[in-house]
Amino acid sequence: MEEQKAKFAEFLRPQEEMLEVTRQKNRLTIGVPKETVREENRIPLVPDGVALLAHHGHQVLIESGAGEAARFTDH
Repeated sequence: MEEQKAKFAEFLRPQEEMLEVTRQKNRLTIGVPKETVREENRIPLVPDGVALLAHHGHQVLIESGAGEAARFTDH
């Protein structure tokens, strides 16, 4: 009986498995419009975030002047 319990406990123990991670073919187009509310200085994406998204194959479109209030240039 104890032997059966030990085998059953071994069966329930999580097993490690190596899975291959592949880049997905899906890609997003993300738009960042210029803020129209007065006194609003925030922007939803900073340059590092745009670089990360672009690195993963997504397209980021930013309206000209969108980051000026947050002191980010179009460049």
